[in-house]
Amino acid sequence: MSKTINCFVCDGKGKDYLISDLDPVEGYKMATKQVCLFCEGKGYFYTIDWQYEVSRWFYDIKRDKLKKEKEKAEEKRKKKREAEQMALRKLTLEEITLLGLEKKYKEMKDA
Repeated sequence: MSKTINCFVCDGKGKDYLISDLDPVEGYKMATKQVCLFCEGKGYFYTIDWQYEVSRWFYDIKRDKLKKEKEKAEEKRKKKREAEQMALRKLTLEEITLLGLEKKYKEMKDA
């Protein structure tokens, strides 16, 4: 008979917060809980030869998740940078100096 133990990611609750919902100031206060990726919402898993498989699976999930989040963040920064450059191209030099955007304008010209 196999023994089950509580999931150590969600503490046996079957739900967990996503790292992307983490607010730097409020924490997880306003975040919604999602089904735990580790135990798939069961809240437990079996102990039969679980150590290697579970740690490897957990590592793969976290690695893929972080990679996707980094790609999304980079895409967001790229879109923001393009929008800023488009906006700066529409302004005259007088408007740029009045708004105090000389540094960004110079960076855009150098790039």
